[in-house]
Amino acid sequence: MTTLSRSLLVAALLTAPAGRAAAQQPLTLSEALREARLHNATLPVAAYDTAVAAADARAAAGRLGPTLGLDGDLHEGAPADYASGDARLQLVGTLPIYDGGLLRAQLGQARARRAVSAAQYRVARRDLDYQVRVAFSQAVELQDEIALGEQGLERLNRYLELIAARRESGQPVVGDLLKAQVQLDGQAADTAETHRQLAAVMLVLKELLGRLPQDTLALAPLAAPAAPPATPGEPWMSVPDLAAAEAARQGAQLGIAAVRADRRPHVDLMADVGAEPVIGSSFAAPFNTGRSAGVEMLLGVSLPLWDHGVYSNRLEAARLAFEQSTQAALAARRQVRSQWYQARADLLHLYEVMRLRAATVPAAQDAYLQSESLYRGGSGSALEVLDAYTTWIQSGLGAARARLAYRIAEARARRWGGEGS
Repeated sequence: MTTLSRSLLVAALLTAPAGRAAAQQPLTLSEALREARLHNATLPVAAYDTAVAAADARAAAGRLGPTLGLDGDLHEGAPADYASGDARLQLVGTLPIYDGGLLRAQLGQARARRAVSAAQYRVARRDLDYQVRVAFSQAVELQDEIALGEQGLERLNRYLELIAARRESGQPVVGDLLKAQVQLDGQAADTAETHRQLAAVMLVLKELLGRLPQDTLALAPLAAPAAPPATPGEPWMSVPDLAAAEAARQGAQLGIAAVRADRRPHVDLMADVGAEPVIGSSFAAPFNTGRSAGVEMLLGVSLPLWDHGVYSNRLEAARLAFEQSTQAALAARRQVRSQWYQARADLLHLYEVMRLRAATVPAAQDAYLQSESLYRGGSGSALEVLDAYTTWIQSGLGAARARLAYRIAEARARRWGGEGS
């Protein structure tokens, strides 16, 4: 079992009781973020990419040192004038003396890939955090809508009882009764639809947390949104997306050096210790001047001269890959900057929208209660009551959705700003 596998297994065992306990009590947003990082199904894929890239970088570093291995063969032929019998068993060591910088360029590329995968893992964590924040906020907002809808249904039922009492007393309120019933049915349908939307969001959230669809999940309420904090400097410049793009660009630049190194001389030192005895009926071996154990050293030199355009095309491909990665880094920089400033602008505007929306709810509710009171006293109309009711419900929904929009903007600012990992 690899180190990463053991780490994931230990983390799962240590956190399993906490996950089961969380199902029995309301889950806070911070607990949901922690649980998602531990139990999400896709995040470990990025972690394995990082571990693989780190192992490749260690292997590339190992190629700079000497190698040691056994080598041997057994040869026999007939007649003896044509082929003689001999054997070979050697312990062979090889040390690269000069390779034009190829191995170091390949090591740099491997380290760049490791840096890319590490940054991409941080990107995956940020994306997961963003998804959890959005799904959690959506679920809380839908729960607020359901609570408002149920409160509205309760008020409409009381209003219907009032109209029914008037009809029993002989007053001509059939039209009022029908209008109120239509309003009640519509509100019941809207609330049922909100329940459906909440169930869908909860399934998404459970999947992000690594829970089963049938698990019970209760969410703790979110704190009231705070005003956008000041953000000095350029926090978007520290996001891992830019680190991944820059590491990829550096790796592509080293790719040019690796291709150029293939065109330079390569010098290797080889040494072997072993035996090359002549065997069988032969007394001489044309290709084996040895007779017993010994030591041998070999200094090998190679220099490519012509390859039918392979080198020039490889070099052109490496240069194009570097130019592409440079453009990709520029595009990533502009995208991250745009996302951050858009999220920041949304925060500033949506906070004002949220504040204004929230201020209308108490006034709209008071207006409805006043209209109902006037109707109860005989001086108001059913149309005024239902209009006031609609205004109250729409004000409450508008306030809840404004809070959701602001929280999503907060999550986007965290994703594209300097916060998080």
